[in-house]
Amino acid sequence: MVRSKAFREYVKLLLSLGILIPLTLVELYAIQVLRDPLQIALSLTAYLTLVPTLTIVSALWSEIRMSVADILTKPRRERITVFSYVTRSVTLYRVSRGGPLRRLVELLAMGLANRVEKANIALDPYNVAALCFLISLSLGIASALLSTYLLGLEVVLAIAIGLMLSATTLLTPVLILDLAVSRRRGGIRLELPFFILYASLVEKAGRNLVIAFERVAKQTKLFKSMSREALALIKILTFFEAGPLTALKTYASSVPNKELRSIIEDYVSIAQTGGDTARFLESETERLIQLHSAEWNSYVEKIGLFGDIVVSLFVLLPALIVLGAIAFSQGASLFILELFTYFIVPITAIAIYIVVDAMQPRHPSIPLLTTLDKVFISTSTVLGMVIVFIVSTSLNLDTALAISLAMLIPTLATASIYMVRSIEVSKIERDLPRFLRDVAEALRIGYSFMQAIPKIATGKHYNRFLDRYIAALSVLLQMNIPLREVQQSVETRSWLFNYSLFILCELESLGALSPKEVEALAKFIECVESSRRKARSSLTFYSILFVIAPILVLILATLAQSILTALGTGVAAPFIQISLVKHLIDVVKILAAILALSLGIVGGKVRDGTGMNTLYAVIALTIITVALALWSQVTEFISVIITK
Repeated sequence: MVRSKAFREYVKLLLSLGILIPLTLVELYAIQVLRDPLQIALSLTAYLTLVPTLTIVSALWSEIRMSVADILTKPRRERITVFSYVTRSVTLYRVSRGGPLRRLVELLAMGLANRVEKANIALDPYNVAALCFLISLSLGIASALLSTYLLGLEVVLAIAIGLMLSATTLLTPVLILDLAVSRRRGGIRLELPFFILYASLVEKAGRNLVIAFERVAKQTKLFKSMSREALALIKILTFFEAGPLTALKTYASSVPNKELRSIIEDYVSIAQTGGDTARFLESETERLIQLHSAEWNSYVEKIGLFGDIVVSLFVLLPALIVLGAIAFSQGASLFILELFTYFIVPITAIAIYIVVDAMQPRHPSIPLLTTLDKVFISTSTVLGMVIVFIVSTSLNLDTALAISLAMLIPTLATASIYMVRSIEVSKIERDLPRFLRDVAEALRIGYSFMQAIPKIATGKHYNRFLDRYIAALSVLLQMNIPLREVQQSVETRSWLFNYSLFILCELESLGALSPKEVEALAKFIECVESSRRKARSSLTFYSILFVIAPILVLILATLAQSILTALGTGVAAPFIQISLVKHLIDVVKILAAILALSLGIVGGKVRDGTGMNTLYAVIALTIITVALALWSQVTEFISVIITK
């Protein structure tokens, strides 16, 4: 029965392909011979509606039927995605392993199999390859015909376009899986030092690395990446019934992050030889922290190059263009400056932002802007732009001033929300090591964890944010609420505080909370914070430079205006195109506003690791807006200085 169904599937697929290929050749020939629009339209409609539909429906009809029956018979227990249908597709399974495309499917599936494993995605590479070939075949032929019908291209060029789209379709799953592997690798790298510290403390408590993974699997909010890695390890332990060390070794072979893979392999080797695994994990924690500090130092050195690029590209180049226009009265200068202002500056700023994001060391954090905040910012942006448009139209404001005001409103709303949240986080993380050392001291003199927190809440003062959370923690502990519920209840915007509370509650529940472990945690947090704080202080100069650059460009516009005023009444007046220079000055003023926004966002990214810190953009835009509003007074003041 199964073989007869499979045979019918093969026959339907072969018939579809048998109709598809000859019809395509006939269509391509008809395009060259027949020029009747009606015949071409009817033929194209027949192809587009019948042939691809026949191919896809015949290949997936059994899945549609099974899905409908499954929905009617029992409720879904999991979230169904496109990947789920592709993986469960029986027809795709038959096509990939026994159909006429089997050889081609195997070649693509072999390249996808390793990527699927590295990406930790439950996906059948053979089914994906079969689906890609079906779509590629229909899309390639349809695009070739459309190119010939609608664009009138030659057959060879149309076939080339079809082949290119077919190749793109075949490469799409490869690119998507590579992106998933890269995302998984980056997530592991982000949380690895914090997980290894936790694993070393668990190891000292008499447990092993597998227990650390199992306990982290439940912390999906705190360890977003490592919790998924823990689930992958648990799957090996559960379904393959492997021992702890064997499961770790099997899991390590599929980990895309070299650091984690090396740590697990060394851990397994040390455990098999009876070595001190706790000491090994502790040394790995120290090594990862040193590596993290070295990455910040290297990042600071690399950022120095961008300061030179900003000064030379965004300040000196506009100056050369404007001075060249004044000296030689070149009409092309206006076009070059407009191209630089509206295209080169935004594209270059985006490129710098991407490069900075790629080489910037990362650390786990909680987004400071919620969805409600983003809605508020978007609403204020739209309303602000409408108000600016109405005011600028009624008062006939300068274009550069209107643009500057329109940019200032959303950046001011974003900066006000971000700064309030970031101040809270920075103060909590600044005093967090001191709080942990106070906990260690309380444990050292004989208090339990349940007694130490209320004692610290009433006897110590850090800052109003940290004090508030410690007081809430004290109340919950005095109510004898379980530690796991306490940890989930007291959540702050500081990821480091949430992580520290998780470590304290975990060690207390394991019966391994001692002053030594808390001191180790405090030292770890202090090292993470100190390296980041030193880097931020070193990068303050470059953030200020990004604020000064647009102001220097605006000063250039005032100088050009003053020079124009001085030369316009002198003997050189006949040799200067006054209107050209005025247009250049207007464009330079707009350039200053665009630079203030672009470089302000880049400055926030460079120093604080996020473009949401628009404080630098607000400062630059405020100065530029005031200068543009008082433009006549500013230029008159500069003219007086020049004449003196």
